[in-house]
Parts: sequence; C-alpha cells; structure tokens
Amino acid sequence: MTYASDRRELRYGKISKELHDKTFRDVAYRCQWMTKKEIGKRRKAESLSRKRNTKREKFTEQQVKPSSHAANHANGLPSSSSSINNDDGINYNVIGGEIGRLLEQNDKALDQISANLSALKLHENINLLCQTRNNLDKLLTE
Repeated sequence: MTYASDRRELRYGKISKELHDKTFRDVAYRCQWMTKKEIGKRRKAESLSRKRNTKREKFTEQQVKPSSHAANHANGLPSSSSSINNDDGINYNVIGGEIGRLLEQNDKALDQISANLSALKLHENINLLCQTRNNLDKLLTE
C-alpha cells in the first residue's frame, strides 16, 4: 500500500484523484466499508478458532475418560474372556477350531485394549487393534 502511512483524509484525497470517476466521499465510504469487512472477517476467524479449540479440548477430555468397559474391569467385575456373549454362555472351547481360536484372541485383545485405555496407554493399542481387524477379516473369509 502506498498510502498506508498517510492520514485517512489525505489517503482518500489521493485515491480519489487517481480514480477520475470517483469522488472523495465515494472513496471514503468504500475504504470504511472494506475496513469494517476486514474486521468482521478477523472476528469471525477468531471466533471459529476459539470454537475449534473448545472442540479439541472436549475431544481430548473424552479420550482421557475411561470407557465403561474399562471401568468394569477396574471395578473387579468378571471379564468376558471365557465366553463370547454373556447372554448365551457359549465358550470358545465349544466353538473350537480356527474360529474359536480367533474369537478368543479378539476377546483377549479387546480386554487388553480396555486395560490400556484405563491406564492411558493409547499407543499400545495400535497393534492390538490391527490384530483384531486381521482376525475379523479371517473370520469373514472363512
């Protein structure tokens, strides 16, 4: 900007001289309108960044809270490692074979994931989640 260091009125006068079809008043209104518009954009951007930061804070707070599954293990409630579904009481030995072995591995991995979440050891869960996914893929292809 070549007029940034000039006083406001002097700036409007110089600009209106260069724009032959615009008056001093036209230039002044336009500059004021653009200034207000820029201020509005900045306020909106600041507001959005505050909202994003608030959402991030809420998200990290939710990640830190242990899940109810993890809380059950911490409270000493029985684990589901001996059965697939607590409602029907089927255990992995009854299913047997490769499917029973994969389901049992997944159950143990999910129990370990839950324990890691309650201990805030999030990075240890990556391999366990990959193992669980691979086991599910094997189950679906059989």
